Amino acid sequence: TPDTYTSGDLQLLLEGSLPAGWEMGAVQDEYREELERNAGTRDTRAQHAVLFFIPHSSLDKQDETDLIRTTFDQVKHLNPMLLLSRTDEVDMSIRSTPHQPSDDIIELKQQASRVLNIPVNRIFTTVNYVAEKRKTFTIDRNTYEILETAIGIAEQNYITKYPQQHLAAKQRKQTTTPALALVPPRLNSPTGVVVYACICIIFYVLHLWLL
Repeated sequence: TPDTYTSGDLQLLLEGSLPAGWEMGAVQDEYREELERNAGTRDTRAQHAVLFFIPHSSLDKQDETDLIRTTFDQVKHLNPMLLLSRTDEVDMSIRSTPHQPSDDIIELKQQASRVLNIPVNRIFTTVNYVAEKRKTFTIDRNTYEILETAIGIAEQNYITKYPQQHLAAKQRKQTTTPALALVPPRLNSPTGVVVYACICIIFYVLHLWLL
């Protein structure tokens, strides 16, 4: 909203500069000593992927699109993803065939790209559980593929930002037996698993919030 992230908190959050338990709206001057004390470990809290969740109706509201565009520009170095929710209000068929979007859904993504100045390949549609009584493969697959894309972006951002740490981890991996054989190759590292777990938790909370 226009009232959040007004004091540079977003950048501090992404950089990992804010310590655990930081409350949005806290005045940085009052916590300067704590911020300085935690500066040495900020790399362990840095975020490597950003997902924007917005209902499709926001595309028709000038104030909201201006806010989204401004915020998106602040984190564009992380190749953020835009997730459109409630798209079944545009075309109900997306609930059963999210991988075969109709012309209306394709046009919606193109509209988002034009209005927000975001590449269309960074725009995704989410499908939430609403009236389903059991797990649905197409919904779960759509969600998983969004997460897989986010993990891939996070991995590339991590490699770009921490090339030496990535190389060291890769060398250690080559000299040890993989302990995560059941995890997809892209996740077969401590960093990948942590990123995956964080994204899953965030995605699940937002998934429920958007219902």
